[in-house]
Amino acid sequence: MSTLKATFYDTLGIQKDAPTDEIRKAYRKKALETHPDKLDPGASEEERQATERQFHKVNDAFQTLGDPQKRRRYDAILALRTDPALISEASARRTADRQEWARQQREMIQRRINAFKDEEAVRKRQENLKKEQENLRKEQEKLKKEQELKEEAKRREESKERKVADVLQELRNATPELTARREALLKRKGERERLDAERARQPPSPIAVPQLKSPSLAMRSPIATPQAKSPPLPMSPTTIPLPKSPSLSSLSSVDMQSPRIPAGPRPPKTPSELSYPKSPLSASQPSPPGSPIIR
Repeated sequence: MSTLKATFYDTLGIQKDAPTDEIRKAYRKKALETHPDKLDPGASEEERQATERQFHKVNDAFQTLGDPQKRRRYDAILALRTDPALISEASARRTADRQEWARQQREMIQRRINAFKDEEAVRKRQENLKKEQENLRKEQEKLKKEQELKEEAKRREESKERKVADVLQELRNATPELTARREALLKRKGERERLDAERARQPPSPIAVPQLKSPSLAMRSPIATPQAKSPPLPMSPTTIPLPKSPSLSSLSSVDMQSPRIPAGPRPPKTPSELSYPKSPLSASQPSPPGSPIIR
């Protein structure tokens, strides 16, 4: 058995048979020496940690050696560890058994920890696989819903087209003349498009440019250019064609006495030229003097 490198007595700097008062004085002295507040402000972190560890050791030594019962127990354990002759064979065997049991316990705990880690890894893989399956199922449901919506929209469009076709067919059946006119228009449109396409495919014809002759040649051989006749002016509704005037030799004595006047609308009569019917009283009895004349 290996001895301890430093005991609580060594930590406080006292002998093993030191009284309680000496232990208390040694603790106060070591506590003041090893207190972390005694360090310089510029001390490093390693120095501060080492001082704290030393202060805790001093405190543990005083807590053990300052109590008589703890001190007796500590002295017994220290005597067994420092004096192998005091250890019996049975105690050595029990110590070896305890060490073997501790080793087995450590191995068993390590196996359990490894098994738990393996189970945790398997559980995480199963959860990830479950999440992936759930995401795949949701994606499939989403695609299925989109496909159903597309099919429903396609069916609605087809139904709408069928209804429109039925209405148009009913209109064609009700008005065959409109259908014939529509077919004729479509035929004419197709013919016009065909002619336009053929005309577009044909190469453009060259434009004939007339050559001008010199003035001397033009004066020697003038070219008679046809003059375009102006169209006759339209006759207004108010224009009345007059008869041609006959010659004097063809006129007779009757024609000279009563010249022929062309027929036309007669001018309206004046109020003095209008004649009113006479009353029977005016015909039988004379009107008194000063009475108005009734015509």
